[in-house]
Amino acid sequence: MWFTEAGGPPGYRIGRVGGNGEISDTPLPGGNEDPVSIVLGPDVNMWFTEHGAANKIGRMDFGGVLTEFAIPTPSSRPNGIAFGADSNLWFVEEIGKVGRITTAGVITEFAIPTPGGEPHSIVNGPDGALWFTENAAGQIGRVQTGGSITEFAIPTPNSRPEGITADGSGRIWFTEQAANKIGLIVLGASAAQGLPTLSGGMLILMGVLLAGAGFLLNRR
Repeated sequence: MWFTEAGGPPGYRIGRVGGNGEISDTPLPGGNEDPVSIVLGPDVNMWFTEHGAANKIGRMDFGGVLTEFAIPTPSSRPNGIAFGADSNLWFVEEIGKVGRITTAGVITEFAIPTPGGEPHSIVNGPDGALWFTENAAGQIGRVQTGGSITEFAIPTPNSRPEGITADGSGRIWFTEQAANKIGLIVLGASAAQGLPTLSGGMLILMGVLLAGAGFLLNRR
């Protein structure tokens, strides 16, 4: 299990928990990296975002060898990162972009349609696209591996969506930090099919996400 250490003594580090519970960590050299999110890449290396002044994407192998790749946009504040269906790594920049990095370190950036949306977290969806939260805009974004971006407004105003994940059953879940709600995107649902059943709570249909392709729901 790998994790990031974002600041404070003893500094910015990448940590690892072994099978016996032993914890070890590797310090990052610059002192300004502020690592946030980390994911296993298709090349069996760990990839992570450096949210701080370093403004880079980091790669670390299991031996602790670090390689860093500078993001072209200055002060982009990279946050979430995910392994995409196209075998590239995808990350979001709070400045308002989605980035794609190959395992060779080639970075391509795509501006989101809403200025100031502040993308926060990103996940590989069951449809082969990447889905991400726009914390300031109150939206969920979807970027196809070719770079085309679509945005969907969350029905609850000022919801401040943050974390996002897929559950392996064709559904995407996200948190609404300011609205005290959990959001659910059901891919492949249509109005004719009605509401899906979910144990442990009542689903409230707040708005159509994609005509004929999915619903956006909120669950208290």
